[in-house]
Amino acid sequence: MAMQNANEIGRLDLNLLVSLQALLEEGSVTRAAKRMGMTQPAMSHSLARLRQLFSDPLLVRNGRGMATTPRAESLREPLARVLSDARRLMEPREFEPGLARGAMRLGVSEYTALVVLPLVLPAVRRLAPGLRLDLEPWRAHSHERLAQGDLDLAVHAEETAPSGIFHRRLFTDRHACVVRAGHPVVAQGLTLGRYLELDHAAVTLTGAGPEDIHAALQRTGREREVVLRIPSFLAAPALIASTDLVLTLPRRLAKRLAGSADLAVLELPLALPLFPVSLAWHERRHHDRAHTWLRGLVAEEMGRAEEPPSE
Repeated sequence: MAMQNANEIGRLDLNLLVSLQALLEEGSVTRAAKRMGMTQPAMSHSLARLRQLFSDPLLVRNGRGMATTPRAESLREPLARVLSDARRLMEPREFEPGLARGAMRLGVSEYTALVVLPLVLPAVRRLAPGLRLDLEPWRAHSHERLAQGDLDLAVHAEETAPSGIFHRRLFTDRHACVVRAGHPVVAQGLTLGRYLELDHAAVTLTGAGPEDIHAALQRTGREREVVLRIPSFLAAPALIASTDLVLTLPRRLAKRLAGSADLAVLELPLALPLFPVSLAWHERRHHDRAHTWLRGLVAEEMGRAEEPPSE
């Protein structure tokens, strides 16, 4: 058995494993070939070798696309782990950002993309111009993607995670309000009574407003009138600037959006707790030199921009 295993390992080609990862993630021979800088026939040849090596078709036709077999799905996590370990073997003893090549995959919410990345990206481009950042939306299953190696790092407003996920707090934020710059409430001052009298907009992807605001108002026996639900923060400035609506959102984001439209930022007249924004990564990347450098850079740049929170 040991001799048989040794013979099987001898048949492995690291380039084949990299091709396999591209095929599994892209679900397409054409897209995998483009990602790897190969011709489609060359990638088809690699797939044929992989099918022979694993005694499984791995990808099969499914309508106009291709679907992975159960055997292929079972290879995702160990494959990511093997390739991650192999890349670490080839890394220099000290990480040199100026010589770095490749990509880091980040899971971000729209909020963290708008607040964190504009401060971090210039430093990444200056210090590591050969490093690419690939962003994807943070979702409920993103912790699994960190564990599987499909994501390298996440920036999100959570501090609870499954076992094996590390966290590093970047900053805390609080809620604020934005209204158009000429809104009467800017001169009058935004009291809780005026806040409740106004019509509200809410940014949501689920059809419901922020639960912490709703819960805080319920505790006082009051509620607000939400007349507009917006599916994206990016649409908010133009809509708020052209109406008398008030929008409640994280303060750092409120200040950034106010810079792109004629908006005024006002304190929220409602006691809400501060909320943390953190980095998250899996333990398999904890000692990775490039990963450690990027985490430190993000924390350093956000530390420069830190504003004292008010309770």
